[in-house]
Amino acid sequence: MNRSTRINKNASLPRLAEGFQALSHQILHFANQGLLIPHFLEKVSKLIIHFSGSDSVELWLKDRGKYFRCSANRRSKTSSVFEIKPFAQNAKGEIIPGPGDDPGLFRLCRDTLRNQADLTQPGFRMSGSDGLNSLKKPPSLRLNRDKKSCFHELNTKGVYPSLAWIPLRVYSQNIGVLLLKMKRKMPFSVDQIKLYESLAQILGIALA
Repeated sequence: MNRSTRINKNASLPRLAEGFQALSHQILHFANQGLLIPHFLEKVSKLIIHFSGSDSVELWLKDRGKYFRCSANRRSKTSSVFEIKPFAQNAKGEIIPGPGDDPGLFRLCRDTLRNQADLTQPGFRMSGSDGLNSLKKPPSLRLNRDKKSCFHELNTKGVYPSLAWIPLRVYSQNIGVLLLKMKRKMPFSVDQIKLYESLAQILGIALA
């Protein structure tokens, strides 16, 4: 994707939609190339970080009961570094927050992947997506397993004060989470979140 394809956050909605359509086509093109999953994720992550202008893009994924994540981190206006990040585990083999993880964000993503969070409750969009900068209070997710509320308090004063959080869903099941992180406070609009939700649907289908 060249520089002209990158969409400014202040662009009009029709132009944003056009850019997202081109991005979706490129993701499907990569999916049809028969790439190995790590190579596919690297291409897609770098595509999204350049398109979105984010400083970091993370993908949390679940496959056959196992969890993994990858990230692309911006190094300059035109380059980024991709890595597959291992999860820390406790003695029982359960994934737990590592030294560099925001514990609240970690639990939010983990519970989403486990399909244990009621994402239709107040504070979240119908699909469960939201932007950290738009949340007036820490999100409270009700776990479907035991009907208890679990408070996930996110750090709004860390390295990334702006965040877009979009679940990847296939057949009503959460198979992943897409995180867009910004070092500067640049709120994601409702229209942008909606477009990223559509992109997440295509990415989920491509991965499935």
